[in-house]
Amino acid sequence: GGGMAPHRRLPTLAESPAGTTGFMATPGKAGDPLAPSILMPMTTMKTPKTLNGKAMLQKTLQAMALPPDEWADEVRDLQGQLIEALEQLSEREDELEEGAALVKHYEGHLATIRQQTAMLYAEHLQYVKRVEASDQAKVEELKQLLTERDKLQKKVETLESLQRALEQAGRPGALQAELQALGRKAVALEANELVLRRRCASLEEQVQSEAEAKTGAQRTALEAEMELKARLLYLEEWKQGASERLERLQARLDDSVARA
Repeated sequence: GGGMAPHRRLPTLAESPAGTTGFMATPGKAGDPLAPSILMPMTTMKTPKTLNGKAMLQKTLQAMALPPDEWADEVRDLQGQLIEALEQLSEREDELEEGAALVKHYEGHLATIRQQTAMLYAEHLQYVKRVEASDQAKVEELKQLLTERDKLQKKVETLESLQRALEQAGRPGALQAELQALGRKAVALEANELVLRRRCASLEEQVQSEAEAKTGAQRTALEAEMELKARLLYLEEWKQGASERLERLQARLDDSVARA
């Protein structure tokens, strides 16, 4: 008819199902402010979920003292969405703080592992140096013993040659005395040779034992190094995952702030 067009009420957020997307109408051309021209997407949000949020919403609405009009319903809905956004913002901040604390903790753990690895390397190098020095000393002592044994063997050969020379000289009395002296020297030389052989065998066992201990220490150091590398790799992967999770939480936080 010729009368004024009826007022078109904008749909309230409460009329849209929770979690669905509605549309908000924007004013059209000048002179026709009530005619919608562009539909802007608007995502509805649930009412506050926590008791504190609900109490804050109730207190805020009581303080606002809104009249029982349709536009007041929209204000109430928007106020509820605002409080819910603040709740989500607080949750995201708590998650970010927790993630940051975990990252800081494991960064400290990584630093401790690196220090322990460096200490293990230093201790292993010192042990290897001590073993090598001990092995070298025992090898030198073994060479000296072998040289001494060769000298004694030469002396025995010389005495045997002297004995044969005396026998050929045909002097029984002198030969008997010389034989007694040579017998005493031979006994002493045999005893010394026996001692030297025992010491030589003992040193060979010690050298072998030290070599086995050195091999075992190198194997242990290698296993410790592999284990520490595996732990470092796991922690690096965890740190990367935590960083990605923090980035996702930050993006969600930014999105929540933007929507709020």
